[in-house]
Amino acid sequence: MVIATDQQLRRQWQDEIQPRTTVAAADAGRAIARVHSTIHSATAIRTSRLFSVDRVVPCGSSGRGTDIPDSDIDLVVYVNPSSALLPPSDNLRLLQELSVAFQQQAGYQLQRAPRDRDHALFLRVDNTPVDVVLARNCKPEGTGTAEAQALGAMEMLLENVSRIDMYHYSTAFSETANSFVRSLPAWVNELVRIAKYRVFNSTAAVTMTTGETLLMSSKRDRATNGLTSYSVEVLAIWAAIKVAPHAARSTSSGSGSVIAALLYMYLSASRAASLQAVFETRDWPQVWQDLFARNGAFRALAQQTRAQRPCVEDPANPLNNLCAGPNGPRVTVAGWELLRRGMSAAAQWSDAHPSRSDAAALLPVDVAEAKLRELGVNFSS
Repeated sequence: MVIATDQQLRRQWQDEIQPRTTVAAADAGRAIARVHSTIHSATAIRTSRLFSVDRVVPCGSSGRGTDIPDSDIDLVVYVNPSSALLPPSDNLRLLQELSVAFQQQAGYQLQRAPRDRDHALFLRVDNTPVDVVLARNCKPEGTGTAEAQALGAMEMLLENVSRIDMYHYSTAFSETANSFVRSLPAWVNELVRIAKYRVFNSTAAVTMTTGETLLMSSKRDRATNGLTSYSVEVLAIWAAIKVAPHAARSTSSGSGSVIAALLYMYLSASRAASLQAVFETRDWPQVWQDLFARNGAFRALAQQTRAQRPCVEDPANPLNNLCAGPNGPRVTVAGWELLRRGMSAAAQWSDAHPSRSDAAALLPVDVAEAKLRELGVNFSS
């Protein structure tokens, strides 16, 4: 049982993860450009009387700059607020209209027909999977900042908090998430990508009492147990701030220990029942800090979310967390165990299988804590 070193992890990033990600990103860029063009052409000609699209923005890993090989490609379609059809109430009709436009062109394959309560259209574009997600444009006329969209979306949420669509309000803040994560120091970006790559490519598995075996490498198993790419990202960013608070908030030249952050994530996942991984207000984007200071309703919602456990508040959207709020999918007990085993594997190194994180044995908690102390970090969940 050997704990990985920063040198080994960064070499893997430079030699394996980064080159493969660059190739995958080029394919994603071509698919995004094609979808973008198709949507604008379709809404300008076929559907202009029903709805119009103000902009199409990459979200998910590609938008945040945290993609790895095999990352999903997600695009947010921001619908003009004056349209006859608006998300989330008209999602099904909007998705049906868009699906017709895509199916009229070669190279597009609809993975399944839109269903009631869907928030996205699931496509293959020249054999590349792309999810097209709907959101309402909340920017006032004449503005063009992510902050303006965030404030408008939050006002909409506060007015409709009892019946808001969880996916819709999360998607409405995609640009805030993009700008926040892209502004982080380079070493944190490396950490996020290394963590996702090593966790999701690990051989970690959990066998249920029913005899079913859940695999970390299976997107389906992760999704059905509440584990998302974004949840690992947020946990990694939080751990980076914990293990190197000054480096995590410094310029892009700042550096921190990737293995220390991975160990912190592992220990946090091992204590899921008591995990209260909260971003301090000072670590939020300025738009959220300002709103928290002046808006009582926003403060109340943020504090309500903070009381949930296990919880990781997302500074790009402080009402989101690993539980995804009262109406969203939650990380299951099996999901936490799968994450714990995946993080254990990610923190260990095998010269025989460095890219697969094949360590089958769980890293003892006391060994992980001792290594953290050696690195100058005291763990506290």
